[in-house]
Amino acid sequence: ETPEEETPEEETPEEGTPMATISGPPTDVTKTSIGAGQVTVEWTAPTDDGGSPIISYTVTRRLNGVFDSTCVQTATSCTLIGHSPPTSPGTNTYTYTVFATNSVGDGASSSAITHLEETAAAVPGIPTWVSATSADIPTYTLTWAAPTDDGGSPIISYTVTRTLNGAFDSTCVQTNTSCTMTGHSVPGVGNNTYTYTVFATNSVGDGLPSAAVTRVCFRGPDSLDQNNNVVPGPSVCNDGN
Repeated sequence: ETPEEETPEEETPEEGTPMATISGPPTDVTKTSIGAGQVTVEWTAPTDDGGSPIISYTVTRRLNGVFDSTCVQTATSCTLIGHSPPTSPGTNTYTYTVFATNSVGDGASSSAITHLEETAAAVPGIPTWVSATSADIPTYTLTWAAPTDDGGSPIISYTVTRTLNGAFDSTCVQTNTSCTMTGHSVPGVGNNTYTYTVFATNSVGDGLPSAAVTRVCFRGPDSLDQNNNVVPGPSVCNDGN
């Protein structure tokens, strides 16, 4: 007689050890628009991970109720892009939910948050001049008004460009709406024309330049004094337009 083969016993969890389950839902889901059609979704980890560490989170985005895209992260934040609504602006709704995944599987979804489509940011509009004055020839103070349209993204800086007789001369970059430029020497006999434009910059890029402000400076010929020293010719400027 041959001994009967023993059937291995199925392993069972030790008495008192709970079985792992799927996790609970993430909470406190929020979204923040960051320009150029991008949205960052953030959340808080579930209070119950199901007894198994969370491996990842999945954000599901729906457009007008239809699945649109997902974002998978190990952190509790995700930036989604591509918010290009397919129909009329102002009528398209994005919905976001988040669920956690552990070794057992996908957990319950969070409560949904919704918003209308994010309009993609553009470059800012054109600044307008307010004043251009000088206390003396070497300095010139220009003031402008911010564009009425910032392009959907806050203005970061303004750049004033100065040309002399049509050639680039210098720039001034400011975060406010005024700039005092120096170094206005009058290089040659006759009329010398300075031209100024200003443009705004936001997170997308540089906007179009403003209309030009011009400053025409006339310099007379040099002369010699009684000791044969060169005396610079007289200079005068027509400040602004």
